[in-house]
Amino acid sequence: MNSNRRWLIPKDNVRFITSIIKYFCGDAFIYFEGNIPPSEFNEINTCKKVIPLLNRESPESKYMVALPLDDNTCDFILKKIIPQDLFLSEISAIQIIKNDKLQFLSGDNFHRECISVDASISDLFLNHLVNEGILESYS
Repeated sequence: MNSNRRWLIPKDNVRFITSIIKYFCGDAFIYFEGNIPPSEFNEINTCKKVIPLLNRESPESKYMVALPLDDNTCDFILKKIIPQDLFLSEISAIQIIKNDKLQFLSGDNFHRECISVDASISDLFLNHLVNEGILESYS
């Protein structure tokens, strides 16, 4: 097990992904791999940001979309991936980069054993998610 990661078990997937995206929102980047084409996110202007290169988590995925995650894009992204649980069915992997570091990773279509955050994420935030019934546990 990688000691630089904390492994999370969500209890409420929609509230969990919403909380995670909002937590990392601001001068970050989010990557989606799966069956959602980049054209779904055409309304987000990425030309002003340099998006770092990232290895694919799911090489068999049809698309990889990289987007800035900031105050201007956060709500738009959530409105695209939450309805019909697209983040569970059509997105095989989600990665969030902030401060040049992989902060969040979910793989295998949000499988319980494939969701982690960087070890530097505060216990205060994770305990809040547990107390709110959003997160079942973390280790």
